[in-house]
Amino acid sequence: MHYVFHVFLALCLVSALFQIAYDFLRVYWPWCLASVLFVVVVRVLFALFGQRRSRSRLRKVTGGDPPDLPEGMFPNIPLTSKAPLRVFISYRREDSSHVTGRIYDRLSEEFGPDNVFKDVDSIPLGVDFRKILHDAVGQSDVVLVVIGEQWLNACDERGRRRLDDDSDFVRIEIEAALTRNISIIPLLVGRTPMPRSKELPTTLERLAFFNGAPVRPDPDFHSDMTRVIHAVEKVETGKANVNAGIPKELEEFLLNMKPKAE
Repeated sequence: MHYVFHVFLALCLVSALFQIAYDFLRVYWPWCLASVLFVVVVRVLFALFGQRRSRSRLRKVTGGDPPDLPEGMFPNIPLTSKAPLRVFISYRREDSSHVTGRIYDRLSEEFGPDNVFKDVDSIPLGVDFRKILHDAVGQSDVVLVVIGEQWLNACDERGRRRLDDDSDFVRIEIEAALTRNISIIPLLVGRTPMPRSKELPTTLERLAFFNGAPVRPDPDFHSDMTRVIHAVEKVETGKANVNAGIPKELEEFLLNMKPKAE
C-alpha cells in the first residue's frame, strides 16, 4: 500500500513540474530560444577560432601549411607557452665531482633531466671548443657555479693555476655567462668561502659579488638544495617556447611529414 502511495506521489510531482515548465515556456519561449541560439553561436565561434590557432601553431612547427590531419586525432594546441628553465652546472671534476652529481640528481628531479646540463661531452674534432662552451651556456637561463675547496687554486700538470689559463673550461663557462648577463648562483660546497675579486682573473672579478648559497653535506644537503631550487625558480626565462605544449606524438608526426631536402 505504501509503495502505491509513493508511486502516485511521484507521478503527481512529475506532472506538476511538467505543467510549470509548460507554462514557463509558453510565456518565455522567445527568450529561451534566443538563449539556445546564443550558446550555439558562441560555441561555433570558439571552435573556429581554436582551429585557426591550431593551424597557425602547426605552421610554426612544419615551416609551411600544415597537413590535413584526421579529425579528432590531436587536441587543440596552445599557441605559445612559457619555456621551462634550463640550468647549466659549472664545476671542476677534481674539486667537486661527487657533490655535483648529487646536485645534478636533485635538480633533474625538479626541472627534468633534459633541462639540466652538467657536462659538455663529445666536442667534435677540429671545432673551437670555446664556441661549443659559449653556445651551451648561452642556451641556459641560470648557471650554477659549484665552488669547492680546490676550485680556486686547482693547478694543471705544469703547476699553473687553471683559472689563469684562458682556455680553462670553467673559466670559459663563467666568462660566457657574465658576457651574456645570464643569472649566476655560486654554490659553496662545505665550508668553502666565496672567492674575493682580487683572487680571480680580471674577466671573472664580477663573480665575487654574486650572492652564493652554501651546499653542505648531510643532514643539511636537501634543505640547502631546496633553497637553491627556490632561487632558480625565481629566474625569468624571458623566452616563449613555440614548441612547448605540443604533444610529443604530434611533433614526431609532423617532423616525419616534412619534405626532405634532396
